[in-house]
Amino acid sequence: MIASDSNYQGLAKKSQDNTAVYSEIKRPKRKPKRLIKNLALSATLLTALGGLMVASNTAVTRYGFLVWFLSSPQLALANYLDRNLSGFVYAITLFLFVDLLGVCRWIFH
Repeated sequence: MIASDSNYQGLAKKSQDNTAVYSEIKRPKRKPKRLIKNLALSATLLTALGGLMVASNTAVTRYGFLVWFLSSPQLALANYLDRNLSGFVYAITLFLFVDLLGVCRWIFH
């Protein structure tokens, strides 16, 4: 194994023959799988509900953006905890900016 192995988070020292010697090996941090699963499921349900409310183009449309907006931080947190960088960036950039635009347009105008 090499010193930069992602499965081992510890202190590595080089011996005289340039091989990595682990002086302390720590177990990798465990992902809170149940929390990630619940956040992702809740975000999915809120996204679907908010999307349906917005698509109805009725009086509830303005509140649909609020429901949709609530799913964004949940999805971002789930992707952050799951160490999914692309999903995290997607949730932050697309959802939050689109949702903020919708909330500002439909609620405050």
